Amino acid sequence: MTDEKPIKKADQETVNILIVDDSKTQVALMNAILSQLEVTIFTADSGKKAIELATENEFAVIYLDVQMPDMNGFEVARCLKEDDNTKHMPIIFVTGQTEKNEDMIEGYNVGAIDYLAKPPDAVILLAKTRIFIQLCQHKNEMGHLIKKLDQLANEDPLTHLYNRRQFNGILDRTHAIAERYEHKYAVLLIDVDDFKSINDTMGHDMGDRALELIANCLTKNTRGSDFVARIGGDEFAVIMPELNDADQAGKLAQNLVNKIADASLTKDKNLRLSVSIGVVTYPQGDSDAQEILRRTDIAMYKAKNKGKNGFQYFTETLNEEYDKRMLLERELRQALVNGELYLCYQSQVELHTGQAVGMEALARWKNPTLGTVPPDVFIPIAEKIGMIDELGLWVIETACKQYMAWKKQQVYPCDKFSLAINLSPFQVNDKNFFEKIMDVISAHNISLEDSLIVFELTESAFVGKFEQLESNLDPFRENGFNLSIDDFGTGYSSLSRLSQLPIDALKIDKSFVDNIGTRKVDEAIIVSTIALADNLKLEVIAEGVETSLQADFLMANGCVYGQGYLYSKPLIPDDMTHYLQKQPKIDPNERAERRHGAGTKRLGPGDRRVHKDH
Repeated sequence: MTDEKPIKKADQETVNILIVDDSKTQVALMNAILSQLEVTIFTADSGKKAIELATENEFAVIYLDVQMPDMNGFEVARCLKEDDNTKHMPIIFVTGQTEKNEDMIEGYNVGAIDYLAKPPDAVILLAKTRIFIQLCQHKNEMGHLIKKLDQLANEDPLTHLYNRRQFNGILDRTHAIAERYEHKYAVLLIDVDDFKSINDTMGHDMGDRALELIANCLTKNTRGSDFVARIGGDEFAVIMPELNDADQAGKLAQNLVNKIADASLTKDKNLRLSVSIGVVTYPQGDSDAQEILRRTDIAMYKAKNKGKNGFQYFTETLNEEYDKRMLLERELRQALVNGELYLCYQSQVELHTGQAVGMEALARWKNPTLGTVPPDVFIPIAEKIGMIDELGLWVIETACKQYMAWKKQQVYPCDKFSLAINLSPFQVNDKNFFEKIMDVISAHNISLEDSLIVFELTESAFVGKFEQLESNLDPFRENGFNLSIDDFGTGYSSLSRLSQLPIDALKIDKSFVDNIGTRKVDEAIIVSTIALADNLKLEVIAEGVETSLQADFLMANGCVYGQGYLYSKPLIPDDMTHYLQKQPKIDPNERAERRHGAGTKRLGPGDRRVHKDH
């Protein structure tokens, strides 16, 4: 016997030992010795029974008697080694006779790895068995590791869905089968709407919960034959093999949109999720598996652009739109380097005199292949591809340089002639962007005491982000810049919070001005906006003034300033120089008298006012 402590069995794994002998005494002896170890001991009194047990169980080692009545040990070993399921199990022959060399050689030839004499020495038997237990434990641990590596290679660790690697393999196989047997299948690409906002405002733990919730919803609401995967940070995909018709995919997509929209991420049900889904069915033109996936991406982005929380089938029209957008992206990335972007300037005037008191810098793009590309096309693209910071700084740099050049030429018709520059919400949300602006101001020696720089933001920038925006915009106000809300009335600003933002002016959107004289609702919105600005002591500038009728209506309702083709179209710098030179000079006193005569006590965009405390 031995004083060593028993070997503990491997975690969640039972180590099995098989004793094969027709002698009950021998079996009992070995069992008594091996029972000191934490193993499960199986016994067999015949070769046939031994083979049966070995086929059904995994053994760390088999102790096999050589001399048995039905099958001798050599025959049993030969059978075990010829079977792929048992040939790896180590065999030690146990014999009561002194084996001849040729018999021992035969034993080794049929697969034995050692011999043990009867009756076995307890110390030797335990020592040998411990070696095989350790080998078995190492094998089990290696098996767990391989399984874990396989899971990491093929499974998303958060949602336990297939990962992108496994998804691509399944998609390739599904496509090959469909192509060979002329089957139909569909792929759905699911993207979580505004997921970045959840991560940024509520933390990554809440973001993970959102992904788990969606994964669970996808799993519960797809067919058993469908494959569900998480293929990106906030992207999921579903493969629907063997479709009967394309409508099945659309019905599933709509059901998933509805189910996810109904689910709540928080107990109070205030935070709900939505997804945008792109759907592609096969067969559809000449396409391989990866082309199918590319098309789902195109369709998904169309679903987002349509307002999110919905799905979109892929069409060839979408493909053409996508190709055009990709061309625009490629060309825009080189537009600054190639000198294709330039600025035009449109005057802002006193409506009752037509006198220019300021101007707005407007970015323009003329590409040798695409021709003139409107700003409402290329600005969103610049935001999407992460180029808006670079483009925005170029606009500020170019406009400020031109502004100071005109100031040195003394072409401005009044003091503090204003320069308005548009800012993207992406720029305002960049905490470092203000410092970049100040670098430009310093580089051009612009005195904010003698100049008036106005930054314009679209109303959509203010939706739901008041605290963050107020914090980011305060440095603009504190350093002498004016701020204006562009396209006012087209977004969803909270009027109750409007007075808390450090703004100086509202710009009435052109869409309302266009309908003066034809649409009473738009006229009422204009009147209300002017009254709101008056109560908040904000200036109002009307955009898109193109007729005398529009100008008369605006003036009659208290709007002092405007811009539009009635006064000047956007002009390149040389033309703007001639325009400014033709403007009569106004001294400050005369200008103040004009404003009072027009029936308003508010300050103009060319005068700095002290903003109330926020």
